[in-house]
Amino acid sequence: MIRMQNLSDEYEIRKLNERDIRDVQKICGSNPQFYLYSDADNTEECIAADMRALPPGKEAEDKYYIGFLRDGRLHAVMDLIDGYPDPETAFIGFFMMDAEYSGRGEGSRIVRKVCTALCEEGFQRARLCIDKGNPQSSHFWQKNGFVPVKEADRNGHIVIIADKTLQGE
Repeated sequence: MIRMQNLSDEYEIRKLNERDIRDVQKICGSNPQFYLYSDADNTEECIAADMRALPPGKEAEDKYYIGFLRDGRLHAVMDLIDGYPDPETAFIGFFMMDAEYSGRGEGSRIVRKVCTALCEEGFQRARLCIDKGNPQSSHFWQKNGFVPVKEADRNGHIVIIADKTLQGE
């Protein structure tokens, strides 16, 4: 079980639910480039499905669809899966920063702190998928220490699987 309170020193962290969909939609709408490369849509139905989506072999208690809030306002969203694809790995299914706060290093600080907290909880690696061809996502994740390891076909959509070895940061 991931201790959410350890994931940030700067933000309030809480699990998001369907009452938060419009706030998530606003953040996603502030990043239109993501949707040029993704097979996702910024609809209430798609976001609700993402909030419930689980990889094979995982249960609802393994999923942390969380918000990073400051002064009651959602600044970023992360979908984090405990122990996928193996017990030593935490999977970041989605991360989006409100574009209003982009370019200030906040997203990188969030990712660094999350990775540090995951390492302290005993995870050896973090894994995620980057939509193939998305230069903004590719640059962000590689700048934050994620290394592309292979391509995968996800229902006809090509993604780059990237890993980061977790060490005390």
